[in-house]
Amino acid sequence: MNWIDWIIVITLLIGVADGFREGFVRIVVGFGALIFAFFAASWLNGYVASFLGEWIRNRTLAVFLAYALIFFGITLTGSLIASLIVRAFRLIGLSPVDRLLGGGFGLVRAGVGLMIVAMLMMAFVPNRWPDAVGRSTLAPYIVDSSKILSSLTPYEIRHGVEQKYDELRVQLEKLRSGRKLRIREE
Repeated sequence: MNWIDWIIVITLLIGVADGFREGFVRIVVGFGALIFAFFAASWLNGYVASFLGEWIRNRTLAVFLAYALIFFGITLTGSLIASLIVRAFRLIGLSPVDRLLGGGFGLVRAGVGLMIVAMLMMAFVPNRWPDAVGRSTLAPYIVDSSKILSSLTPYEIRHGVEQKYDELRVQLEKLRSGRKLRIREE
């Protein structure tokens, strides 16, 4: 395991701990907001980017900021709604089952978050990824899942992910020379 694997493991463990702390109800509402934010940002970032283009001349930066504004705006709104629901549920008391289910769902949420980050990096970051990604045990699974997730996005994002995915596969083949790739063959 290398530093990328440790980042992935720590992120997943934080997801489990956070899910256990928050409970299932809050996680479900927050996760729903996360999924909605992902699709809304994927499909609407062009509109917001054209609006931001009046102030930001770099198109890539405008698109990235538009995506971030939409995504985090919706996620924050979902978080506020979840807080209100949790306060209502506290009146009747939350059980240990709610916390355990929250831990499991927190793991799923952290995994999807990692996939979204990897997908956005593949779509918008023009540089080559560090060699540590190729030596990672877990990153290929995240990258592969991100490519699958990108099939649900608009052409701009999907095309960027597919290009970077192909470049990353070549990079992985060079780094692993002879070892079996963990990224699924197509």
